[in-house]
Amino acid sequence: MKPWPVLLMVRSLGPGGTERQVVEFAKHLNRTQFEPHVGYFDGGFRISELESASVGLLHMTMRGFLTPDSPRSAFALRRYVKRHGIRLAHAFDHPMNVFGVPAARVSRVRVVLASQRSHRHLIPPKYRPLIRLSDRLADGIVVNSEAVRRHLLADYGVPDRKMRVCYNTLDTEHFSPQPRTSGNLVIGVVCILRAVKNVSTLVNAFAAVAPRYPDLRLLIVGDGPEREPLEKCAARLGIAPVVTFRPMTSEVPLGAFLSGGIDSGLVVASMARQSSAPVKTFSIGFKEAGYNELPLARRVSGLYRTEHLRTDRRSRCCVSHTAAGRLFRRTFRRRERHPHLPGFPVRRATREGRAHGRRRRRNLWRLLESDGQPAPGAFRPLAGLRP
Repeated sequence: MKPWPVLLMVRSLGPGGTERQVVEFAKHLNRTQFEPHVGYFDGGFRISELESASVGLLHMTMRGFLTPDSPRSAFALRRYVKRHGIRLAHAFDHPMNVFGVPAARVSRVRVVLASQRSHRHLIPPKYRPLIRLSDRLADGIVVNSEAVRRHLLADYGVPDRKMRVCYNTLDTEHFSPQPRTSGNLVIGVVCILRAVKNVSTLVNAFAAVAPRYPDLRLLIVGDGPEREPLEKCAARLGIAPVVTFRPMTSEVPLGAFLSGGIDSGLVVASMARQSSAPVKTFSIGFKEAGYNELPLARRVSGLYRTEHLRTDRRSRCCVSHTAAGRLFRRTFRRRERHPHLPGFPVRRATREGRAHGRRRRRNLWRLLESDGQPAPGAFRPLAGLRP
């Protein structure tokens, strides 16, 4: 029997638990029974995993549900469904519940599933009426706990027959108990430090029991906007000496854009101290000598022994100010959100980094600008959905 083409839909293919589960789900579906495809709004470093697993990809640009992107993306999904004969579509998060479920239904997909993986009070209120519509349109809703099932049943009137519980689990090949190396008991959490994770509750609970157990330790692994408030909270509660914060290790090799400035030099210095392997660095050059910082970048690269491509044309991107100005003016016609002149050479340098990664048969590098934000074009294609 021919495998069923199925479309798994998720907002982003970057960091996150749902994003990781979608990717793992697509990679490990039985190919004799299913042909996996993944639809997404925002790109991310997990795209390379799916490409290497021969999973079909559908990118839908979505800067907002009340923009022309909505009908364009709906037509793109309809064409993809028709071209690949998609027979089942499954939305994994609330942006895709709002958009993907109705779009798949209109596209006449035979089976359409939604997901609810948290309490709905965490979803912005403006989306909740649309989520109710999604509940009615979906053939079934996958929830990840009995508590969520009871919540949908009692607060949203979702029929019990429509829901199936699929618990979150761990891959025991990667997560398994290890022999204890010390007598201290360590309580740990690994996540992106966002407000929705409510890690502050764990910190406060730990502070309440820590005086009774002197050997107790708390380990928080992750990065995000809540890290600094959590560190301040631990200090205020007097438990900072027994609470350890550690950044997440990257799942892909890391690289950085390196100029001759102090900011990017500090970024590379910090990365070099924390990385056991040489950091990959890329530089942007200009034809005008007064603006070209490649010699300074080479000095910083030599100081921290980075893997810096600096001699051939592939290692740098030279753009004249005339060409850059022309591209800059074009951004206003395209109504870019934050048009800025350095974005264009950075975008080109990102493509160079990607090409180098393919030549070396490695995963896509995460390329960071000196301000620590994702570089323009580093995770192509980027979309601006802001729920």
